[in-house]
Amino acid sequence: MKSSPPLDKDKKVRDAIIFKLRPVGSLSPDSANVEAALASEVGPGNKGGGFGSPETNRRVERAAVDAVRAQYERDGWKVVSVEAEKLGYDLRCNRAELEEHFEVKGTQSAEVCFIITAGEVRNALIDRQHVTCIVCRALTPSPTISRIGHDEFRKLVVLEPIAYRAVIKKTEP
Repeated sequence: MKSSPPLDKDKKVRDAIIFKLRPVGSLSPDSANVEAALASEVGPGNKGGGFGSPETNRRVERAAVDAVRAQYERDGWKVVSVEAEKLGYDLRCNRAELEEHFEVKGTQSAEVCFIITAGEVRNALIDRQHVTCIVCRALTPSPTISRIGHDEFRKLVVLEPIAYRAVIKKTEP
């Protein structure tokens, strides 16, 4: 099927580059497509920061959330999952008059390296109750949990781009 030549707003024929796109699957942080695209950047053997298989990443994330929940419940906190609400954090935790919002990140390795979305970063920067909990060695019997509070986030976390959203600029004729 032959397409019509591209027209500008005045209905005049314009030169154009036409991209024929096709879907290749979803690109979520745990996507195999992202893993493959970033393989050269993370190096062989890196099992942290969401660079495992999608199935393993889900297991790591679940184990990390479970570890944080168990630790804070043992310490007397009431812990409620808000993961499905997409608020920029995973757990709402209350103890006495204190409320904290925990974004949980898990890794298989001892290295504190994780993928964080733009929404999670935004929440970490604006929500004074935000705490980023990083669970290293999440799939082992003795994971370690580190906390980075709202006030520390900007000082301690180095954000490195691993993906961009690209939009083609509209040009004037």
